[in-house]
Amino acid sequence: MFPCHQAMWLIRPGVILRKKMQDFTVGHAFLLEALESPFMLGGMVHFNDLVVAALICSMPFSKAREYLMRPLFKMQRDVQRWALWCRFCRLDADEEMAAFKNYISAYVDSPEPWKKQGKASKESAIPLSIRMAWVLMERMTEDEAWNCPMSRALGYYTAYAEYNGQEFMTERDAIRLKVI
Repeated sequence: MFPCHQAMWLIRPGVILRKKMQDFTVGHAFLLEALESPFMLGGMVHFNDLVVAALICSMPFSKAREYLMRPLFKMQRDVQRWALWCRFCRLDADEEMAAFKNYISAYVDSPEPWKKQGKASKESAIPLSIRMAWVLMERMTEDEAWNCPMSRALGYYTAYAEYNGQEFMTERDAIRLKVI
């Protein structure tokens, strides 16, 4: 069993910017991708990016989606107020960003697939969150799929892929490759 599969049931979301995080779900990943969050797409992360991401991930998916449908000026006002409050409380921005990155990585860790020789690895044009939701919707309702913790979704996805012939590197394989 892969360590990420063992850990998927043991993750505690924690607290970021003094907000209790929810399990990082497929829906949270989708919302952050839709907002072009650097936490999901890479790039320079600013404090307000952290505030928005933590705010979204502190709510269940459906509530976060409703929150994002509010008028833009109201959301911006909330984010600015919360960012000001965090600075007033002297929260360490670098420490909080590192904690948020660790929070996401705990949920999106998955085994490396074996790459076939001569074949270039292609990245999908479809965001990870949507691919996970599609896989899950075969067995769950739409609401259950969007609210499924990302770690479990990836666990189900890799199990399904392995069942259909995809080979993944075990921890032993990865160590052996690094030694060679």
